[in-house]
Amino acid sequence: MAQIESNSQNFTVTICSDGQQAIDFADQNSSIVGGIDLVLLDLNMPGIDGYEVLATWKNDNIFQDTPIIVVTTATDKTMLQSALDIGASAVHSKPAGLAELKTLFETILVKWSDFELT
Repeated sequence: MAQIESNSQNFTVTICSDGQQAIDFADQNSSIVGGIDLVLLDLNMPGIDGYEVLATWKNDNIFQDTPIIVVTTATDKTMLQSALDIGASAVHSKPAGLAELKTLFETILVKWSDFELT
């Protein structure tokens, strides 16, 4: 697990390397005041995949009011619809390069939160 903090933007990004780590992190941090404001979830993770992580969170009412945005390389419309049916707030294609990734993050942050990257 890695954490990235931004003092100028007042947010912390936590990166979990697999599905079990994401579930454990959510269990440990979901009840903290201020909690977790936004989740970006990949469907293709080692071990427990993103579908199971999403289903676990939804079944346990973790992130009930928190947007969960799936960011994935999957292109099969049935797979993407499944993520929405399980409870994802939105699904976005994972960009190939860093510039596209930054643009996607800026778009997500502006749409789903009060943050703006400068």
